[in-house]
Amino acid sequence: MAFILLVLVYIVLGFMYAWITGVVAREEISVGTGVLVLVISGILSIAAGVGLGAAGLEGITLQLAGTAVSLGSLTLMGKAIAKLEWKHAFIIACVYSVLLFILGLALASCAA
Repeated sequence: MAFILLVLVYIVLGFMYAWITGVVAREEISVGTGVLVLVISGILSIAAGVGLGAAGLEGITLQLAGTAVSLGSLTLMGKAIAKLEWKHAFIIACVYSVLLFILGLALASCAA
């Protein structure tokens, strides 16, 4: 059940990525491409988060470092997989990084 929910969340986020790409870059990408960009970027971000946590970062410092890693990985995956221009990939990554940062803070405040 949790796996199905995770897949549905990624499909929605992939749709949002494809929609923002259409608005910002005026290029059409498929939802599948958006999901692939987000999944690979998420794997890279989780791996980097584990590394940052092992390096001794914690609290808001870890959250801000994770946001920077998310921004970088989304930009690189947007360029590599979705074949976007660097400027458009960076703008889209900024929008997603802000959304993910706000979501992370909201979830952290609910857990506390």
